This record gives sequence, structure tokens and C-alpha cells, in this order.
Amino acid sequence: MAGERARFSSFEADLETGELFQNGVKLPLQEKPFQILALLLQSPGELITREEIASKVWPGVFVENDLCLNTAVRRLRAVLEKAVPATDLIETVGSRGYRLRAQVNIQPAHASQSRNHEGLRLAVLPFVNLNEDPRDHSCEGLTAQMIVQLGRAYKSLSVISPVTSFYFTGKTKSLAQITQRLRADYVLQGTVWRLSPQLRISARLTRCADQCCVWSDSFVRQDRDIFQVQDEIARSISHELMQALPEVPSLPACLMSKPAVYDKYLKARFFSYKFVQSSFEKATKLFEQVIEEDPNFAPAYAALAQMLTAAVTYGGPPHQLFYDRIEDLAHRALQMSEDLGEAHCALGWTKLWRMDPTEGERSFRRAIEINPSLPVPHIGLGHLLTAVHRHDEAIAAGKRACELDPLSPVPHSMLGLHLYAAGKLDEATACEEEALEIDPGFCPAHAMLGFINHEMGEMDRAVLSLQRAVQHGPDTPLMKCFLARELASAGRAEEARQILNEILDLRKTNCIPATTVAFIYHALGEHEQAWEWLETAIRELDPWQFGIAVDPRYRCFWNNDDRFLNLLRRYDFPMVIIEPFVSRACFAR
Repeated sequence: MAGERARFSSFEADLETGELFQNGVKLPLQEKPFQILALLLQSPGELITREEIASKVWPGVFVENDLCLNTAVRRLRAVLEKAVPATDLIETVGSRGYRLRAQVNIQPAHASQSRNHEGLRLAVLPFVNLNEDPRDHSCEGLTAQMIVQLGRAYKSLSVISPVTSFYFTGKTKSLAQITQRLRADYVLQGTVWRLSPQLRISARLTRCADQCCVWSDSFVRQDRDIFQVQDEIARSISHELMQALPEVPSLPACLMSKPAVYDKYLKARFFSYKFVQSSFEKATKLFEQVIEEDPNFAPAYAALAQMLTAAVTYGGPPHQLFYDRIEDLAHRALQMSEDLGEAHCALGWTKLWRMDPTEGERSFRRAIEINPSLPVPHIGLGHLLTAVHRHDEAIAAGKRACELDPLSPVPHSMLGLHLYAAGKLDEATACEEEALEIDPGFCPAHAMLGFINHEMGEMDRAVLSLQRAVQHGPDTPLMKCFLARELASAGRAEEARQILNEILDLRKTNCIPATTVAFIYHALGEHEQAWEWLETAIRELDPWQFGIAVDPRYRCFWNNDDRFLNLLRRYDFPMVIIEPFVSRACFAR
């Protein structure tokens, strides 16, 4: 049924792309529920057993207590019933299985055949290291750089991001499975063999629709010519995809370095994508070595600046020093080359944390203009738009990040945060569950589920989610802070206070966000202490304070309208952030 569309009731399912529509509007259905729907659509009116569904949707996996199957069917029903209330399209047949109660009309899909160049999606899979040296991270780095370079040079492409591509490293999946999962039109694969000083790179471009190789080539160069090879591959891909060869300027000297330095830079980028504190520390040391060995290599400054924006929430130097360093690195990169999206993105985050939304938005949008395929600027822009109450735009930015990086838990979890702030708790829950389906150990998603459950009044479930966050992020003090607040809210004050004492001790050497301490004190009923810590957070430019006027966790402070409003005014918060509270205060009088 690949390449076909199935129409039933008021819905249309694209069986090739895994998308569900109602009256032309795409519905938020996740992968596993769609696969179950596809099975039911193949045999409408017939019983599909639970065993058959499990064997085809989770092949080779033991689904304990049918939890995954029950959850997936529940999500499928929720989407259908939200679109058409009181519908009963999925019938449960005792404990045996399910039946689709609808007529199904299968039609050929024309949409993908008529897709123009503006909608092309290119997935760059990790280049394979033929040297089989586990210490050589150049292949991962080369893959990441190819993605960045293609996204910058050919803005009409959607180039799927590095984190997504690395999902398939070392996994035995067919190319057809990979392309279907990524919903790509073309896939670039390659191999690298290094016998210094020679470098041998082979690359192959495959059209996904018919698995046809439309271009392949091999390059034998010296190590020092790796930048030239990247350019040649990018030009060849452009020619095959666009049927025209745009003029691509040669890389300026500040974007190139010596082979040994570039190797170290690629290794640093490899660690920077791991998103755990130990890897951030390794990447930082390597980036600093690169800068010391080649002070004129601009990408190292930009990449380090962007990585530090992710590391800042893990605790470390005082935030003001952290922000100053990020901005210094970004500006030094931009002095050498203004066309570095990562540097503009890093500045966007610091402007956001310094509560300058106008300049922050300008920086994020400049990063997107330079490279529309980078997901991080879309994530940052979504955070900023949420902070200034532009929820619909924030959610749209979050969804774009998910499209660019569909197999990373990061954008899905961040989209959940935007939905949570907008009060769309069911949709936020679905996003966090999607993130955990991709990576069950992604602690921020467990934490977000805890916040959502707290907002729903499900305190026991909130505590359980935060305990899982701590379990998967034992070296991240933030997760313990979040857990302490939930324990206090659930009436388990002694446990909460024990964690609070640990946090206060840690703050003697690390800059644990003061907002989290404020939340714990408020949940313990010590409100004056909470207000003092909230003011400390603002003075310290706590990165979590950007949502002070929109994040539901601050509601405990909003309830005192005048005091909260006066606090924001005293620290010169921009009017676009505090305006809703001005209106509330006037209305209260």
C-alpha cells in the first residue's frame, strides 16, 4: 500500500508518509498509532488480533503487559475522537483485538509526485568509518559539517539534522526503513578511509521513491583538502536535486584549518551532541584546544558558544559570567565571518536570558535565514515567543524544529514545553511521550511530564515522573530540584527538605538556578523565603526566569498580583512580558 492514500469517514491517511489528515489539516498522530491504523485500514470490518498488531508494530519485541499496545491504541482513539467527537471508529473485540468500523477507499497518492524543490527533504546518514577505529570521530563530525554546509548553501532543501542522522548509527535497518522513518526524498550516504596523509571519501545519493542511485562519486585527496571535498559533494548534490548548479563561493580562510586541528574540532562536535554534562565538559576542553592551536578558525568559536547555551542550565559559573563568555565567543566568530548561523543562535539565547526579546528574536531569525535547516534556532525562537505570550507562533516554531529533527527527543520535548505554557496539556503530554518513545532515558521529558501532571492535579504521578528524571539524570542537580518541589507539593516535606539542603550546599560551588529553590520553598509553605529566592534568580539572570510571566510553575507567585508586578517593574522587565499582569492588576481594582 506504499504510495497510496486511504480515505475513511472524514479522514485521509497517507500510507507512504505516515500522516493523517482531516479535511486537508494534518493531525498530530505518532508513528506507532499510525502503524496500527494502517493495519486496520488494510482489512476494514475484520478483526485484527492483538498478537498480529504486536508482531508487526513491535517486531521481535516483547510488549510487557500490553502496555505499549494499549497506550498506542488510546492515542489513536484520542486523535480520532478529538477530530470527530463521539466517533467510534475503533471497536474493541473483547480481549482479542480491534476492528475498524468504516468503509475505506484506497487511492493513489499524487501529492508526493508533484512535490516541488521547495519541499525536498534530504537526509544525510552518518558516513561510515572504514578504519574501524573507535577513537576516530571524524566521520560523525564530517556528517554534521556536511549537513550544516548543505543547509547554508541550498536553502530550498530541508536537510535533516545531525542528531536525527546519528539515530541510525550502528543499527541494522534497511535503507527503505530509514527513508520511511525520516520521510526523506533523498538520502546521502558515504564512507571514509584515512591512510594519512591520504583521505578517501565515497558518497552516494539515492532517490527514496524508487531506491535508485542518482549520483555517486569517490574522492582521493590529501587530509588538508577535506573542505574541498565537502564543497565538491555539496555541488554534485545540488546539481542532481535542482538540475542547476548555483554559484557556491569558495570557503574563506577563517572557515578552514589544518587537518589535525580540524580532526579535534570534529571530535569536539561529536561530544557536544550528547547533551550530558560529562560530554559537555569533554567538548569544551577540545574546543578550547582548537582555538588555542588555531585562533583564526571561526567555526570553533561559534560551535563552542552554541554548545555552552545548552550546558548553561546544568550549573557551573555564575550565569552572568557564562553569558559574557558565550557572547564573546559568538562575536569573535562573527568578526571573522558574519555568515555563521550557530553564532547568531548563541546570541539569541543570551538575549533571551537577558530579557531583550527584540534583539533575541532578531538573532534567531538571522540564524534561520543563514541556514533554515538548523533546528536549534527554531527551538530558541519558540522559547522566546512563548515568553512573550505569542503561543501560536511558538508552537509553529517548535513543530518546524521537530520536522527538521524528527528522531531527536529534544525538539519534541521543547514543543511540549510550548504547549504546556499555552495550556494545551493533552498535546503537551503527547509530545513528551513522543520524546520518551525516541529515548526512554531523556530526563527533561520525564521532568516535563512531572510539570504537566502537577498542573493537572495528579501529584503522585508528578512525583513518579520526577523520580524517573532523577534516575536518568543523576549528575544533573536540576532534576533533584524539580523532584523536591513535587515532594513538597505532595505533602512529603521531610524528603523535600533533605534534597533542599543538598541543593543549598551545592550552590556554594555551583550556580544552581535560584528559581528552582524558590519553587521548593513556596511548596514547603515558606513564602517569604520563596520571594527572596525569586528576586535572587532575577538578579543572577537565572536562565529559567525567561518564562516568569507565562510558565504555570510561577502561578504561586502570580496570585499576589501587585507584589509580582512590582518585582517585574523594579527589574525593568520589557512591557511585552509583563503586560498581561498590568491588565490583571487594573481589572482587580
